[in-house]
Amino acid sequence: MTSVSVFVTNNTYIDFDVFGHWLNGLTVHEAVQARFQSGILQTTGASPDVLQSDTLDNYRTFSLLERFLQAPPKLATQVLLQIPAAVQRKLIEKYYDFDSEVIREILGKKLTNRHRKDVDDVSERTNIRLRSCRRQVTKSCLEISKEKVQKVLMIVKRALLTKLFLLRFLQYDNCKNIFKTVEDMEGSLVNNISVHFLLPEKLAKKYAAIVFFSNNRFETGKKKLQYLSFDDFAYCADLMIHNWTFGAAGKSKLHSLKNSQADDMDVEMDRVFLQELRDLKVLTGDKDVYEKHRGLVCSALRGKIPDPTYADIESNFKNLSRCIVSVASGLIHSKELKDFFVDLVEKFIEPCKNARWSKRDVEAFLKAYEAAIQQIPQLKRFQPHLLIVWTRYMTTLKKCILQLYHS
Repeated sequence: MTSVSVFVTNNTYIDFDVFGHWLNGLTVHEAVQARFQSGILQTTGASPDVLQSDTLDNYRTFSLLERFLQAPPKLATQVLLQIPAAVQRKLIEKYYDFDSEVIREILGKKLTNRHRKDVDDVSERTNIRLRSCRRQVTKSCLEISKEKVQKVLMIVKRALLTKLFLLRFLQYDNCKNIFKTVEDMEGSLVNNISVHFLLPEKLAKKYAAIVFFSNNRFETGKKKLQYLSFDDFAYCADLMIHNWTFGAAGKSKLHSLKNSQADDMDVEMDRVFLQELRDLKVLTGDKDVYEKHRGLVCSALRGKIPDPTYADIESNFKNLSRCIVSVASGLIHSKELKDFFVDLVEKFIEPCKNARWSKRDVEAFLKAYEAAIQQIPQLKRFQPHLLIVWTRYMTTLKKCILQLYHS
């Protein structure tokens, strides 16, 4: 007689542990083994056959749900499965969650099918879960010869990377899907992502950073930037979106007329603002302005920072100022905008680190450097608009530098 397994349910029950296995690319058999090792049979009193059937049923459910998860608003209107709203939200959040180490590797790249193949290399570089697996396998193989251990590790690595590729492709495709959906939308980038993908604000902000970096093609892969994490870049992206984009300009009466065609665009940099930044060259090009600025900064810092740092500022003020101003004036050009983070690290952060500045020293200098401009008579009298541009620029730049300045 043929045996038949039947599950009768009203509201669909989602086992999020099994969902995690499915997201990680485990097969049904591997998920069963993982659940067995967790002690679920002892806890529930179920048989191995029931565990197998339950896991398979969960996997069928997830396969049915995936097309709705790719367009989250449809999940609430589908009639195939009855899922409580709270469970729907949790499903969506977990489906769109990602490993920061993986996204860090593709940050700033154009999200196209051509770059999808790079995900294999990302998986090799990040090695998430591989180190833990290697440690566990080696521990259980202490009595085996070195050659056999290496063979076991190679088999495990191949199997694990296959699962990792599936997980990475899912994360990459989620990023690409969100990018394609919101890149041309007007309004708040974070809000657009939240509305169209039903993501919580914290996760929507992370995806907003990914979209912003991909659209503007910021360089993040250079060797000297490898110490920076995804969270470092996401923090800076949030600042730039709120202060340097058309969206930021649209909130300002000063720019509302100039940007009437593109206000509230959080993806595009405010070209009017970037053009105005070129006028900051007066800070290093006009001798009287430069000397006044230097004197005000040094006066504000005297006795408030270590003597070696103060001496370094006095002797290298021109180089420090030139860096900050040249970064500002170059942002209008796509190449300089792309290299924004490279320039900050190379021209400002590394010299300060080499001079043994503490993060507190950097913060004190940037505050004094920003505030001193407001006290220069020539600018207050003849170029008052430049002071507004300066504040808009330095408010973001200062916080970005401090975020990137790791001890």
